[in-house]
Amino acid sequence: MSELIDAPKPQAVRDAVNKFAAGRARGFIDEELYRAFPGVSESQLRTRRNELWRDGLIVKHARGTNAAGSPCQIWLHVEFTGQPAQQQKPRLTYSQLQQKLKTAELELELRHRRIDALVRAMMPSPETKAAYIGEVKMPVALDGYDAEGDPLDGSKDVTVTWDATKAIMKLITAQAERNFAEGVTPHAG
Repeated sequence: MSELIDAPKPQAVRDAVNKFAAGRARGFIDEELYRAFPGVSESQLRTRRNELWRDGLIVKHARGTNAAGSPCQIWLHVEFTGQPAQQQKPRLTYSQLQQKLKTAELELELRHRRIDALVRAMMPSPETKAAYIGEVKMPVALDGYDAEGDPLDGSKDVTVTWDATKAIMKLITAQAERNFAEGVTPHAG
């Protein structure tokens, strides 16, 4: 295998590392990989090995020890695992990455705007008072007797006061702050 190492090109080294891995039914460690390709830098060999791992052609099989007794990773080619190789994901072009970044930035900006709007909606102000006053009602059971002395049945809708609405807003804001501090993620329910 070391015959193609005079001027190693990444794809040629990757192919050679894949072939090396496919020939080791019991797996291999990085030291064995380095010894098999003495003309290629360890850095390039690790990079090519990582590409094979990322693309699902080799897997982390087990932990072992090298010749010095230090812990190391044992790599195994996927054909020895009984699992099918993963589909290789195409690499994105620079312009595709730029577009993904732009999309992510726009989504983040929209989320920030939404959070700002939610925070403003939870802060007592003339705008929120105008929006909420008279909107929240609750049924109150009728208690007492009518003019003829008969007990009252049913309930009556009573408007929640602005002070009560502000107290609820304050409670929700405090809970949101606690959730944020504790790293609680939102959930439906």
